[in-house]
Amino acid sequence: MYWTLRGESSNWRVLHTIYRKLKKLPFVLDLSISLLQLSTFHFALPYYGQKSEQ
Repeated sequence: MYWTLRGESSNWRVLHTIYRKLKKLPFVLDLSISLLQLSTFHFALPYYGQKSEQ
């Protein structure tokens, strides 16, 4: 129990630090989201192309 609580608290601290950094840099978050959408679109495009051919 002690180890899981300690692990969760350290994970939360890391997430909190990341969140605080992202709050300071919202454009980085926007950039990563747009990059994610772009890559998803890039991978989905050939799939839809094959689907329309069949």
